[in-house]
Amino acid sequence: MWKLSFDDKAQAVAMYESGQSLAEIAKQMNVTASAILNLLRRRQVAIRSGYKKRLHCLTENMFKNLDSSEKAYWLGFLAADGWVDEQRHSLYLELSQKDSDHLCKFREFMGSSAPIKTTKKKCKRIILNSKTMIRQLVKLGITGKKSFTLTTPKMPSELLSGFYRGILDGDGWIVRHRIVAASTSSGFHRVRIRYLKKSKLGFQHPSAKTVAI
Repeated sequence: MWKLSFDDKAQAVAMYESGQSLAEIAKQMNVTASAILNLLRRRQVAIRSGYKKRLHCLTENMFKNLDSSEKAYWLGFLAADGWVDEQRHSLYLELSQKDSDHLCKFREFMGSSAPIKTTKKKCKRIILNSKTMIRQLVKLGITGKKSFTLTTPKMPSELLSGFYRGILDGDGWIVRHRIVAASTSSGFHRVRIRYLKKSKLGFQHPSAKTVAI
């Protein structure tokens, strides 16, 4: 992460005033969204509506369109390890201590400044709150009951590999030189089997609830 020069700060202000989001500016400047927000406040730049009420920065429309392999990957990872509270409009992602770096990568991807906290079970957790984001995730199948209802979301075929890679990173393990992924959703399981059979990856089906590659 870089420290902004005087010219960088002026450019960041100009970018924001031209309509770019905090997350977009932060990504281009290689700093956090909160750093850009603090800069704008120090320069007494009027913050657009929506950020005044938000405690932590967030790219709320990240999953509005599935148009990149990175988005497909993180959607797959959330399908495996994330869960949502639709009433509270919250997304939870909890990983073990050794995988905490992956939470940092996800937070950066989402353009968020939300803290990563340690749970009572010594795991690492991030919580993102947004009605807009949760509404988009629910449309893509990431619901409170996704373990039983999840199906493969509609997306360009070239992005499917990224989606399944996210699933495997979240719910996969290695058994005798094979990568195995588990699913309790029969509909999603069938779709995934069809995709893997068509791929150039080796395929075996050892049980009704696992897919081995």
